[in-house]
Amino acid sequence: MSTWHVSVQCLIYGEPAELAVARAGRLAAEDCGAELLYVSVQEGRRVTVAVTVESDSIPWDFPLQLRGAVADRLVNSAGHALRDWVAVEILSEEEAERRSATAGVPPLISTAEFAELLGVTVQRVYELEHERRKADQVGREHIFPRPVVRGYWLRAVAERYAAIRRRKPGPAPKA
Repeated sequence: MSTWHVSVQCLIYGEPAELAVARAGRLAAEDCGAELLYVSVQEGRRVTVAVTVESDSIPWDFPLQLRGAVADRLVNSAGHALRDWVAVEILSEEEAERRSATAGVPPLISTAEFAELLGVTVQRVYELEHERRKADQVGREHIFPRPVVRGYWLRAVAERYAAIRRRKPGPAPKA
């Protein structure tokens, strides 16, 4: 028997409560007889459920089973409709460990550091993030960058935003 890491990723309508999505992912893993590795919500609507499963060979049909369970649990437990499936991945345990060992964390910047970079208060950074989320909800683009995780942005993206953002009314500076 080999251990396989299987993940499915989908987009959902609305911005979910992370606890409800985590519960839906845990229940979906249980429905499939798999062990939950993690559930994540990125960009407010992108849900990833990753599990491990034991199988003698590559479990080609398992992602379909997991997709069905995730879809069912997101709708019935978390109250969110699926918009689209984004990715399915099956990794051997060795490949998952290799990726984990070679993964690096890019430089991040905290809310306080971002505020200092912009020359504004921390509260203003939170206001800009709130405006971006509201724009996302109605399908509008917003120039303020998305955080990687709550309160942290990629340093390069934050520096780019600081370079091009308007501080006064008028045209944006050229970068």
